[in-house]
Amino acid sequence: MMAAMNARVILGGLCLLAITPAVAQPVAEKSGPAVSESRSLSPSAARADRLDAAYAWLRQARDNEEAETARVAVAALLSQPQSPSAELLVQETGMAMLNGEDRVAERLLDHMAQSWPDEPQVFLMRGRLREAQGDRPAALAAYDQSLEREPRNIEALLAKGMILRDLKRMDEALKVFQQVLAIAPQLEAARGLAREVGKYSRDL
Repeated sequence: MMAAMNARVILGGLCLLAITPAVAQPVAEKSGPAVSESRSLSPSAARADRLDAAYAWLRQARDNEEAETARVAVAALLSQPQSPSAELLVQETGMAMLNGEDRVAERLLDHMAQSWPDEPQVFLMRGRLREAQGDRPAALAAYDQSLEREPRNIEALLAKGMILRDLKRMDEALKVFQQVLAIAPQLEAARGLAREVGKYSRDL
């Protein structure tokens, strides 16, 4: 089980590093005027508008393929902190995690958490690192911290739900996967996970 968990964390890290600013471009094409008008807003308000547009696209996706594309666009936006310095450190942290340089990743994450405490991506990455280290309770705590800052963060929700499933906390896991489906109704990965844990949930 530990090997499977580490593989999942590494895959999550690879997906994180694959996200580039260009990936977020379809959001503007799909959402139209709302994103264009956001250019006259403050950076934080503009980012919030772009996220809202991306989540709207995700919620209205016609099928799983479109939902996955919108999901990547959402993750791309969340992985781009407003500070260029923070964005660079996010990339460096991702590389350190993929290379197994835990101490380097820890140091970078600690610095980012102090300097940019409102960035959900920092705590998502800390959760990934804790999972890779086999510390699932600490990973859950980190994912919850990420969700406090962005409750719609699908990557944190999915990661949290899968840990709860692995810990046999099926009722809690089902609720988390249902949250994901409320955000992304067409996401087959979430639907499959909800079906899987639903078989064991006392709520069904």
